[in-house]
Amino acid sequence: MKAILAPEMVGIREVLTHNKTAYLVNPDFESATEHSLKILLEDEALRLKFGNATMDEMSSLTWANCADRVHNYRKRR
Repeated sequence: MKAILAPEMVGIREVLTHNKTAYLVNPDFESATEHSLKILLEDEALRLKFGNATMDEMSSLTWANCADRVHNYRKRR
């Protein structure tokens, strides 16, 4: 199972959750990236946890679900 290691940035934080669906690291600290990558490479259970959580969360991000959310938002205004 694959896991996500990504920079902690505004657009990415909107989709991924640190320690739930991915490891988000400060892009200014190379050592944090190296440390997190080492952990992910060595911990298969953690990779599986992140991978499954990501798949569960991303399965709701279909075009139909996004359109419904926009439609419902506009109805409330």
